[in-house]
Order: sequence, then C-alpha cells, then structure tokens
Amino acid sequence: MRKLFLTVLIVFICFFSLPAYSNEEPLINYEFGRGLKLKWFPLRVGGYLSVKYRWTNKDEFEFNFENLAVLLYGDISKRTRFFFELEARDLYLKKREIEIEEDYDEDEDDDDDDEEEEYEEYEKYREIEIEIEREFEIKPEVERIYLEYLISDALRLRVGKFITPIGIWNPIHIPPLKWTSIDPPAATDFFPRFTTGLKIYGLLPFQSESWEYSIFIQRTKGIDDRNNNVRTDNFYGLEIKKFFSDISVEFSIGKFKDLSINRDIQFTGISFDVPYRRFRMMSEFIYGTEKGSNAYSRKSYYIQGIYRVFSKNYLIVRNDYFDNQKNNRNIKAILVGWNYRPLYPISLKVEFQWKKDSLEGDLLEFATSFAVLF
Repeated sequence: MRKLFLTVLIVFICFFSLPAYSNEEPLINYEFGRGLKLKWFPLRVGGYLSVKYRWTNKDEFEFNFENLAVLLYGDISKRTRFFFELEARDLYLKKREIEIEEDYDEDEDDDDDDEEEEYEEYEKYREIEIEIEREFEIKPEVERIYLEYLISDALRLRVGKFITPIGIWNPIHIPPLKWTSIDPPAATDFFPRFTTGLKIYGLLPFQSESWEYSIFIQRTKGIDDRNNNVRTDNFYGLEIKKFFSDISVEFSIGKFKDLSINRDIQFTGISFDVPYRRFRMMSEFIYGTEKGSNAYSRKSYYIQGIYRVFSKNYLIVRNDYFDNQKNNRNIKAILVGWNYRPLYPISLKVEFQWKKDSLEGDLLEFATSFAVLF
C-alpha cells in the first residue's frame, strides 16, 4: 500500500509539471481545488493536506501533519460515477497529552464478576501522561471507494465505502471545507463516520422536490476500518431532509452493532442549517441508547454561528454539550474561532475553546490549522 501511495503521488506531480496545449480542449487541464484532468482519461486526480497545532492549559500540545490524501473521481459514463480516496494520516506527529483511564480495583477479575460490576468500574479514574513522536510514517488507508449509478433524480445507488450521510458536520469530511479544527462531539461520537455497503438516495417527487432522502445499509465488515471511529458489521439508517428555500432541516435515525463492546446502539438526530445574508446558523442534536442489560443513554448538541466579518474572513462561535450516562461524563464548551479562506480550496483556522469536563476539569484549548484542497 505504501508503494502504491507513493506511485500515485509521483504520477500526479509528473502530470502537473507537463505543459498544457493551447487548443480548445487541452490535453492536460488543472483546476486548483478540483485536480488534474487528462483529455483521454475520464477521471480527475486531486487531493488535500492538512497540518494542525494544538495546546491546552494543562501543558498538553500536539503538532500533527494530519492528512495527505489522493483523490480519483469523475463520471465514467452518463449515469455512472466513480470515487476513490487514499489517505495517509499522522505523517508527522509529536504530542504530549493527559489521558483519563479507569482506575480498576485489583480484584475486579474475580470469577464472580457480573455485568453490573463492569459498569461500576467507571466510578474511579486516573490521569496518565503520554508522549508520542512519530516521524514521517506513511501508512495509506482506503478512506472512500464507491461506484454510483443514477437511475433518476429520485433514485441513485451508491455501493462501496462512503461517508455516513447523517447530519451536517459528518458529510463535510475534507479538512479545507470544515469550519473549525475542533469537531463537536455531536458529530463524532454517536455513529460510524463511514459506511461500507449500499446507499439509496435522491429527491422525493412532491412539493417541488424540496425533500431529500438517504437510506444506507451495511451487512459486512468495513473496508479498511482503521480510519473509522466505530467498527461495525451491521449498520443501517435513514435521513430525511426538507428545504424551506435556503433553510434546511434534517431528521435521522439509525442502528448499529459496536463490535468493540458487542452491543447494539440506536440513535436519533435532528439538525438545522439557517443562512441569512452574512450570517449562518448550524445546529445538531443527537440522542443515542445502548441496548441490553444495564443499558445507558447519551445525548449531545451543538449550536454554531458563522458570520462573514469581511471578504474571505469568518468569525465562528459554537456552544457544545455532551452527556454520557455510562461514565457520568458531562461536557460543556464554548468555542470562538476565525476561518480565513483566501481561496475556496484553502483554509487557515485559529480557535480557542473553553471546556468544563466532569472528568478532566476545566480546560482551555488553542488550535490552529492549515488545509488545502489541490
């Protein structure tokens, strides 16, 4: 995989260095943010990269060359589209952080332990300081790969590994297109970020096609699950989106099996996206429950305001909330950030987050990042 990744990068650089012909349809056409297109080849070759620095008032820090990805995508016929993303993560990583770990009793492994005691072990915690330095390791992963077929505007089929179509934040996968470097818990902690299986979606044919739907099903292990936040082999869900002019409202439900704990988890979510002139408000609320004995629930939401202060400069303010009954963890956070986009494919972000965490205590976090789509 490493050799394949390097080969794709070298080929991309070689193609980009060749001069374009000056006829109406150039042999080689490059558009910043959209990638490289050869006249005789139906797919585009592009990519993105991102670098991030993070610091907290607990003397934690992280410098991370987070992502370097190659994209291959385009229409291979009038009705068929292909997409492939190969990504290397944490190419260079240096960090020091304090992790919270359960402080188990010495005799927790007694033969008579039952399931109730498994959940009681979350009552005590300890802090562990971890230092990591990793230099330029290239371990490419298949982030996405799928084939899509258009039957009509009301019915599209997608087969392969794709982004789970839930909410507003999760589908904005590429770092240059995200509003902040720090993701809200409501968008990252409740369902698998990627689905390997079948997606059926399109426009519903009523009310001037102002309704959209997405149905997704996974009944197998995921493709290259190293980059997924949850490992599952049984996942399905539904999202319905309604447009009121520029305003959109989304409702979602789903269920999956978390293989790490061998339990079924259900979730329900609702989100709003409200643009108004120079201002935009985004919000998501999600509620999840774990099934079985000693079942628990958790919930989270965020409300984010985005204001275009002046051309290409955006002020972001966000309120995050997270509550987990399983370990009695409660998080409240306020984020203030700035996103500078000199060009659409480029994003330079700076943000501060004030967080109250029932486990970690009060935390001030600073993060900045640079990302570009090429």
